[in-house]
Amino acid sequence: MALEQMDDTMARAYAMSLPGSLDRCALALGIDIGKDMEGHRLMLRMSRPRRVENEEPIWWTDDPKLQRLYAYCLQDVRVEQRLHKKLFGLSKKEKGIWCLDQMINLRGVMIDVASCRSALSIIRMETARLNAEMFRVTKGYVKSCNQVGKLTEWIGMIQPEFKWEITLAKADINTLLNQPLDYRIREVLLLRQEASRSSTAKIKSMLNTADEEDDRICHMFQYHGALTGRWAGRKVQLHNIMRPLVSQDVIDDVLDTRLSDTKLLRKLGKPIELIASSLRGLITAEEGMDLICADFSAIEARVLAWLAGQESALEVFRRGEDIYLHAAERLGQDRFIGKVATLSLGYGGGKVAFQKMCTQYGLDLEESRCEAIKKDWRRANDDIVRFWSIVERAAIQATKKEGEPFSARGSVFMRKASFLWCQLPSGRVICYPFPEIQQHETPWGEMVDALTYMGTNPISRKWERIASYGGKLVENVTQAVARDCLSEAMTRLEDEGYTVVMHVHDEVVTEMPVHVGTLKEMIEIMTVVPDWAEGLPINANGWRGKRYRK
Repeated sequence: MALEQMDDTMARAYAMSLPGSLDRCALALGIDIGKDMEGHRLMLRMSRPRRVENEEPIWWTDDPKLQRLYAYCLQDVRVEQRLHKKLFGLSKKEKGIWCLDQMINLRGVMIDVASCRSALSIIRMETARLNAEMFRVTKGYVKSCNQVGKLTEWIGMIQPEFKWEITLAKADINTLLNQPLDYRIREVLLLRQEASRSSTAKIKSMLNTADEEDDRICHMFQYHGALTGRWAGRKVQLHNIMRPLVSQDVIDDVLDTRLSDTKLLRKLGKPIELIASSLRGLITAEEGMDLICADFSAIEARVLAWLAGQESALEVFRRGEDIYLHAAERLGQDRFIGKVATLSLGYGGGKVAFQKMCTQYGLDLEESRCEAIKKDWRRANDDIVRFWSIVERAAIQATKKEGEPFSARGSVFMRKASFLWCQLPSGRVICYPFPEIQQHETPWGEMVDALTYMGTNPISRKWERIASYGGKLVENVTQAVARDCLSEAMTRLEDEGYTVVMHVHDEVVTEMPVHVGTLKEMIEIMTVVPDWAEGLPINANGWRGKRYRK
C-alpha cells in the first residue's frame, strides 16, 4: 500500500496538539467509547510466550482469550473511526512531509555494533572501578556513584552547611566544585561527575533497536511530536546526546583504535567521558557510503529577528558576522556572555532565566549583573521585546472573539470553536486546544489576562491546562517557522537525489555513495530561502564522513 494512500489518526492528533495515544486522545475530545484497557493488558500478555519448551515458544492460543483479543482490536478500530471524523486532516503539503517522515523512519541509519559492544564492556569495568572508589572514600557509607540520596547524606555529615542546599545535578556539581570543599567531598563529586556521564542506556538502546540483519535503527522520529510541529525522538533519543568534551580527532582515535583496550583508552583521558563524547560516532554509514550533514546556523535567532523585524540583528546575519560577538559588543561583555544572552533572553526570559543558563554553561554571575545585562539586551533588541506583546495581544483577542482573525507580523491567530489556530507565514497552522483567557499574576504582582489551553505537561506528561505568555507564544511561532524551513529543506534534498536518513534539531543527515553528491551542493539546497520567507537570512555549515559527529 502506498504511503500516499494512508491516513494516520495519530499524526492528525499531534498536528492539533492533542495526545498521541488512542485512549488519551479520545478522552480529550470527549469521545464516549474509549480504549479497551482490559483488552490492552490481555494483548500485552498474549504478545509474550507462556513459556519456552525445547527452545520453542509456547503461545496463549485458547479460544476465549483469542475472542477477547479480537474484540479488543475491533474496539480500537471503532475509536479510530470516531477520531477520524473529529480530527482535521493534514494539508496536501503536510501530507507530503508526513510521507517523507515515514520514508526516513523506514530507512533508518546504521550503527557500529562491534564498537557499541566494546564501549559497553569498558563502561561496565570503569563503573565498577568508580563504585569501588566511592565505597573506599566514604568508608562503605555509599556503595555506588548512583546512590544520590546516600551520597547527599554523607556530604551533609562531612560538611553540614551543604546538608539542605546540595543537589547532585550535573550543573550543580560544577558549581560546587568551584567552592571551598573538604578534600573528600571534592573526590566523591568528581567520581559522581565521571560516573554520571555513562552512556550505557543510550548504547544499549542502540543495540536493542538495531535490525539483526543490517544493523540499522529505524523509527526514531515522531512526526509533529511538539506543538510547533518539530519532531520528537523515539527509541534511541538523538536529541539529547551530550556535547563532546574532546576534539573530533580524539573521537576518531577512540572509535578507530582504542575501544579494544581500556589501558590504551585511559592514556587519552577518562574512559567513560571519552565514550560519552564519542557517542554520535557509533552511528555510521554503510560500506561504500558517506554521511553528509548540513546544519542551519543559529536558525532560531535568525527567524526571531526576521519575524520581529529586528533589523540590527538581521544586518549582522546578512553580513555573515557572528551574532554572539555582535550581542557581546552591544552589551559591553565578552562573546560567551553575548551567546548566553542571545539564547536565554529572546523569548521573554528575565534575569533568572539568564542566570540559570549561565550556570548550565559553568558561568557564575551575581544577580545584579544578570539584571543589568537583561536590561541592556532588551534595549538593544527593542523590536523583539515589542513582538512579545504583539503576539500575546493577537492570541488573547482571537480567543475572546471567535471567528475574527488577528495579525501578528506575518502570523494570524483565529479561534474556531474549541481550538485557537495560528497560521504561520508558510501557511501551516499550529493549534492550541480548548483555549481560555484567565487572570494570572505576573512575577511583579500584577493581575493580567493570560492565554491558557489544554496540553500535555512536559514534566508530568498529564493532559492539563497550561498558561502561556507573550515570550512563550513567540518561542512557539519561531520554532514552528524554523521547523518549516527544515521540512522544506528535506523535501528539496530528496527531490535532488539526496537520501535523508536522520534529522536532529536543525540539521539534516543524508547517506550517499562515496563519489556522489557534495557538501557544497547540499548546503546550497538547504539554504534556499522559501518563497514565503523573503528577507530571511539562512545559512548552514556541515561535514562529510563515515561517522556521525557534532
